Amino acid sequence: MIVGCGLYVEDAEATVAAVRAAVGTMPSMQPCDLTQPGDCKALVDFAVRTFGRVEVLFNNTALAHFNWLEDISDEEWTAIVGVKWTWCSTLPAPHGLI
Repeated sequence: MIVGCGLYVEDAEATVAAVRAAVGTMPSMQPCDLTQPGDCKALVDFAVRTFGRVEVLFNNTALAHFNWLEDISDEEWTAIVGVKWTWCSTLPAPHGLI
């Protein structure tokens, strides 16, 4: 089973509809801003409540900053790397996922 989420409700609902049409169900939480630790924790809690446990954690979050590597600001870099780090490395720990 897959648990989805999305920052934008309409887009997330369209993804859920596409998954349902192709393979079945996908519980989803939206809006969910994975740059916010509280939303990340809520998503993990939602997944555990829905399925009882999480066996695989796959992070497909994305933030886009279009710039040459040498021109990316510290703030842009921190935002890009931070969302991946916060989501994958710190919030699943209370559920024994790491």
